[in-house]
Amino acid sequence: MFRIFILFAMLLTLSVFSLYQLNRLPVEENIYIRLGVVLILLFSLIVIARYFILLLFSMLNLYRNVKKETSVKSIAEQPLISILVPCYNEGKVIKASLESLMHLSYPRYEIIVIDDGSTDETYLIAKNMEYNDGNKSLKAYTKPNSGKAEALNFGIEKAQGELFLAVDADSKISTDALELMVPYFDDPTIAAVAGSVYVTNTDTLWTKLQALEYIQ
Repeated sequence: MFRIFILFAMLLTLSVFSLYQLNRLPVEENIYIRLGVVLILLFSLIVIARYFILLLFSMLNLYRNVKKETSVKSIAEQPLISILVPCYNEGKVIKASLESLMHLSYPRYEIIVIDDGSTDETYLIAKNMEYNDGNKSLKAYTKPNSGKAEALNFGIEKAQGELFLAVDADSKISTDALELMVPYFDDPTIAAVAGSVYVTNTDTLWTKLQALEYIQ
């Protein structure tokens, strides 16, 4: 939310500056300069309006789901979720990602790691983290390199769950993510659910710009 307000502030500042510059230009000034200022202003206003609309719909959707009564289900009644983690040469980050997945609050899920022919220790790290406590488990597989799509298909063939969640090997999800997403599937018209993406390693200007890409 803070990032959204920062973006709004930047665009509003740009809009005000554009208006100021437009008013300062004499009538006989180059028409292309005036047109450029107007286009910048229009673009800023469109982007601001777009994010306000997205924010409004998000708040309405949140209010609707908070008001909705949900029945309490036993662990056995909860659908089993298969979390698919395709990976290739992710040895530096795979352990932290899998550890985050192992501590989700949802009661029933399996983690399926699909090593796509890595040349580093990705598979060995994941293999050493295998476990099964009855309601939660982690299983690692390896296969010849053939791309992410093939790796996901391979994981689906091994999965036992009713619902599937694909997670990149360099990503983490919040501990309550599954609990928030699964209830949407009580609606038979819902086929897929996605969460919000946040960039955490915003140490450089480039990564800060990447973070803006996922701000919605």
